[in-house]
Amino acid sequence: MCSASIIETAEKSTLISDSGNDRHSSSLDDFLQQPGKHAAPYSLIDMADDIRDLLHAFGIQRAHIVGRSMGGIIAQLFAYKYPELTNTLILFMSSSFNPTLPKVDDAMIRKLTNSTTSFQGDRQIFIKEKVDFMKAIYDNRYRFNEEKECELIIKDEYRKSSLIKAFRQIIALASYTYNPHVLHCLDVPTLMIHGDQDPLFGAAHAADLKSNIHNCDLILKNGTGHALPKELFPSLIENISDFIAK
Repeated sequence: MCSASIIETAEKSTLISDSGNDRHSSSLDDFLQQPGKHAAPYSLIDMADDIRDLLHAFGIQRAHIVGRSMGGIIAQLFAYKYPELTNTLILFMSSSFNPTLPKVDDAMIRKLTNSTTSFQGDRQIFIKEKVDFMKAIYDNRYRFNEEKECELIIKDEYRKSSLIKAFRQIIALASYTYNPHVLHCLDVPTLMIHGDQDPLFGAAHAADLKSNIHNCDLILKNGTGHALPKELFPSLIENISDFIAK
């Protein structure tokens, strides 16, 4: 297993504490089973607004917006709400969350959301469960670097201000309601890059985005899952650079 010892001291985002919503830290599974019972602390639309505020803070008038997985849905919402701030929209292994599309396998959801222990409780078991999830979504064409994944998991845990923030992100995704107008009204050049072996958002999710977004190109990566191994970086950079150059 991983033997890395990492302490993260870099600057972090501020932590918003709301004890009224901290119950989600112990009831995530209940929320996922019955999302209508709970009010999400914040939404994916709130996160899209955060991108707008960040661009304004840095004085950036327009940007190429790139989002992966859940971040791809946030990117769609941003481009939909703020087309005047969007040069291009680039989506990695994402989805519209159209309820008619194939659902994510329940076993995969459990791997993502359920841990038998915490990082502080039993580090080795916690890391093993995280690594097992990464293996499940990884690309079958590329070597899985378990040592490197362990290091990333440990670094992420040291960097976290609170476990609650991770839960709230999952809750924001689970509480998102599909809106077909988001896709139909998108009017920015869009590139969709998707793995044909993605176990979370299968190829049907990519086809749905392609068919419903005006002016959308689709690139399917053969043998690719829901991960971004470094071996893919050169081709992804080339894909994005060529698309932006158009």
